[in-house]
Amino acid sequence: MTRLAGGLLTAAAACFVALAAALPAPAAAAMDPLSDEAIDARIRTHRTSDVTLTVLDAAGKPLAGKTVTVRQVRHQFLFGCNIFRLDPTDTSAAQEAYQDRYKALLNYATLPFYWGAFERREGTTETQRIRAMAEWCKARGIRTKGHPLCWHTVKPRWLEGKTLGEVKRLQLGRITRDVTAFKGLTDCWDV
Repeated sequence: MTRLAGGLLTAAAACFVALAAALPAPAAAAMDPLSDEAIDARIRTHRTSDVTLTVLDAAGKPLAGKTVTVRQVRHQFLFGCNIFRLDPTDTSAAQEAYQDRYKALLNYATLPFYWGAFERREGTTETQRIRAMAEWCKARGIRTKGHPLCWHTVKPRWLEGKTLGEVKRLQLGRITRDVTAFKGLTDCWDV
């Protein structure tokens, strides 16, 4: 009886799938979401709008019959990824290509603050190297965030054997030190 019930259930499910597949799909759902056409449609819907500009002369009067060129210089939305491979002192072709592509495509950069790599030996930090990265970004109008200030899996080995109270004190001190050191360069942090 169980086998028969299972077979009937499977047959019923197959009928419903076949019926659903035969139904006409809305035009948007029928379009491949990764096609250029679908992407362009979403851009028109979600990322563009009409605007009317009135260009004024120095006296505040509208200019007529003039050609105006408008160039978008930044996005309202942040586009970014990690910039861990940036080395502003490296002049190799590969590094220059990396820098050129990054600044051409992105306006947001995640800087590496994993404590275990940032401070491998207690009191010796990567502040100078990461600061150079943040300054490179700022000079190119790329907003930065520090990631992460506190993470349990990438911790310095020198923390091993310390009490929970000591780790907490050191962690809070590290957060204060690094956020203060990067004030004005990196004002967004993952904690």
